[in-house]
Amino acid sequence: NQGNTALLQSEKLTDSTKPDDMSGAGLSLSPDGRFLYVGNRGEKNQIVRYAVDKATGKLSASKTYSAGGVEPRDFTFDATGRY
Repeated sequence: NQGNTALLQSEKLTDSTKPDDMSGAGLSLSPDGRFLYVGNRGEKNQIVRYAVDKATGKLSASKTYSAGGVEPRDFTFDATGRY
């Protein structure tokens, strides 16, 4: 029901304020549900990881990784969640 939808939280992909540094793409939740990973296709070309609080669903403590290429759009995990 869309009438009951409310924004729980909003997070930045980067501390940069330059528009070219922010361009969100694919979202992927780790198989264990502990982390949310987000592609940032902007000039940063990163994967941003947020910790997920299992009790509240809120995100915290982001960490960034190089995407290893240009414009990461989507990604996935293997069945073990290790890769």
